[in-house]
Amino acid sequence: TSVYPREPEPMKELREITAKHPWNIMTTSADEGQFLNMLLKLINAKNTMEIGVYTGYSLLATALALPEDGK
Repeated sequence: TSVYPREPEPMKELREITAKHPWNIMTTSADEGQFLNMLLKLINAKNTMEIGVYTGYSLLATALALPEDGK
């Protein structure tokens, strides 16, 4: 069984690919991604800005949390 609760398939795939990278220590963990996703949903965020992207895991978590009209 997985220790990653309700991790969407695109995030799981990206996490697994990133885990093979030599600098994988720089990535956002699955727990951090889920936490970020939850916080954005709790505050009903519609606009976000991410500065500095490694492989895009946290950006994907953000995008999945935003509503259809989010930016």
